[in-house]
Amino acid sequence: MRLLLLLLVMLSFACGPKYKSNETYYPVSETKLKSLLNADNTQAKEIYNESYPIGIKLYDDGRFRYDIPDYHSGEGTWTLMKDGVHLVAKGKYNYDIVMDLRATDETSEQLRLIFQDRYHMKNLRLSYRNVDF
Repeated sequence: MRLLLLLLVMLSFACGPKYKSNETYYPVSETKLKSLLNADNTQAKEIYNESYPIGIKLYDDGRFRYDIPDYHSGEGTWTLMKDGVHLVAKGKYNYDIVMDLRATDETSEQLRLIFQDRYHMKNLRLSYRNVDF
């Protein structure tokens, strides 16, 4: 009986929200998104976070490439949603990588990448490389 009670308590914590943020998010503006898009593989516009590290290149045909040094690189698709940009790809061991690109201000000056890795939710501040605004 104690074991059953312990399992129920553990299950209730496992089903709860895994991440909460006090930040307010805004939709990524289409103007900002267009400034981040690459037309082909010869362009080098990139959003990245050095401390995680991860780099992402968005393409104007709805694809994106990601690079996590010393781990994995891959490709997926992105979709502009009402609350941000939704990115989906297959990971190294065939699991889904689901990420969201969100703005922390109304002008979309500062973007954050939100996703869950093997350990917990990540909320990364992004920098820009080779991007003209």
